[in-house]
Amino acid sequence: MSVYYAFEYPHGNVIRVGEPNPVTGDRSIKGQLLAFSSKGKRTNFISSDSSYRRVPITHQGIRYVHLGMSLKAFKHMLTNIDVQ
Repeated sequence: MSVYYAFEYPHGNVIRVGEPNPVTGDRSIKGQLLAFSSKGKRTNFISSDSSYRRVPITHQGIRYVHLGMSLKAFKHMLTNIDVQ
């Protein structure tokens, strides 16, 4: 099954949050990652009226916004994300 991701930035701003990654020193970007079972569902989510900035995101982009996570925690998050 293919999974399509979107990321929702609060109020359209990129804000770094959380503890720095102990290896890289990078922090994650504040926001919410969502997963969808089809491109259509993701497109509907992105185009719905919201005060948040919603964008499609690739697997590489997901890692970028979660740089504060260890690789193990990142893989666990992707494995356990709820697909809508």
